[in-house]
Amino acid sequence: MQLTYQRQDLTTQITYGKPLARSIEDVLPDNRHVIILTNQRYYDQFFQKIQQAFPTNDIDWYIARNQLYCNHLEEMMEFLQFLGRFPSSERYLFIAFGNEGVVQLTGFLQRTVMLSGEF
Repeated sequence: MQLTYQRQDLTTQITYGKPLARSIEDVLPDNRHVIILTNQRYYDQFFQKIQQAFPTNDIDWYIARNQLYCNHLEEMMEFLQFLGRFPSSERYLFIAFGNEGVVQLTGFLQRTVMLSGEF
């Protein structure tokens, strides 16, 4: 939703975003397995809200280190080990919820792992 705010001779455009649950409800099928890669800080603050956004989906969390740059080989190997327990016959939704390193690592792994899914 967009509104125009004006005060005296100044005008600005205000854009309101949708909450996460509303923005994904049309896109996400009920049977999609959700894998979330995040940092400990984001997990602590937003765990309940994320769980509420996916009420009918199976959700698994991978919690990366709280380093600014967690997109390194050691973290990638641990995430691959985590993903090894998931069957390749399912479709997944990969969600990066954290800092820049988390987003880069999730995007890279979603494109390179043998699991089919969307990022």
